[in-house]
Amino acid sequence: YRIVVSNNGGVTGVYDLEDEPAFDDDLAINSASFVSTAPSGGPLAGDGPWTLGSDVGLAAGASHVYTLTVNATLDM
Repeated sequence: YRIVVSNNGGVTGVYDLEDEPAFDDDLAINSASFVSTAPSGGPLAGDGPWTLGSDVGLAAGASHVYTLTVNATLDM
């Protein structure tokens, strides 16, 4: 899935980004990772919450895209 962070303001800003997946109870997360247009990316530990960015600078009018990949098992 994707998370988009946009700066619609007129000056450079700084943000922190954390994500906690909220899958159904019958899904078990085996592994997860992410790539980003911001200077970050890599494996994610456990089942969250995950810190995707800390004190990330974002220019006015710019956006960063975070793409997360989760490998999960369905427990039926």
